[in-house]
Amino acid sequence: MTVHALWGDDAVVVHVLLVDDREENLTVLEALLEQPHVRLLKASDGNEALEFLLQYEVALALIDVQMPGMDGFELAELMRGAQRTRRVPIIFVTAATPEAGGAFRGYEAGAVDVLFKPIDPKVLQSKVSSFIEQFRQQQQLTADSEMGLEHSRPPDPHQSSSHDKTRDERR
Repeated sequence: MTVHALWGDDAVVVHVLLVDDREENLTVLEALLEQPHVRLLKASDGNEALEFLLQYEVALALIDVQMPGMDGFELAELMRGAQRTRRVPIIFVTAATPEAGGAFRGYEAGAVDVLFKPIDPKVLQSKVSSFIEQFRQQQQLTADSEMGLEHSRPPDPHQSSSHDKTRDERR
C-alpha cells in the first residue's frame, strides 16, 4: 500500500478491531470510538476477528476477555503467533475485577493494556486515539522510507546521464 497522506481530507482509513460476543457492548464501543477516517470492524467472536485480521491491517484490537468458544486470551495468543498480526496492539476489555488476576494474564498474553468495565469513555477514547496516531505515524515513516529509498538509489551505471553526454561530446 502506498500512503500519500495520512491527515486531512486525504487521510487514509485506519481500521480498529472490536471483538465482543455481546452486540450491545459492540454498539457502545462503536458510539464511543466513531470518528472520521477510522473504520471500526466489529466481530462477535474470535473466529470472525481472525477473518477480519486476514483481510485488513488494523491499528488496534479491543478484545473482550470472556467470550464463548475462543476467549480473548486465546485470540491474543493466535494473533501473537502470526507474522501478520504479532505487532497489533491489543487492549483487553473485561468485566472481571482487577483483583481476579485478569490484568496479569492479559499482559502475559501480549496486551498493551487492560480496561475494566465500566469503562471511562474519555480514557478509552484517549487510549484509542493514541494508538491510531502511532499507527499513522508508523505508516508515514514507512512511506517516507520507501520514497527515500527510491530517491537515494545510486545511479545506474548502464544509463548515461546528461552530464556524461556533455563530457563525451567535448572529446
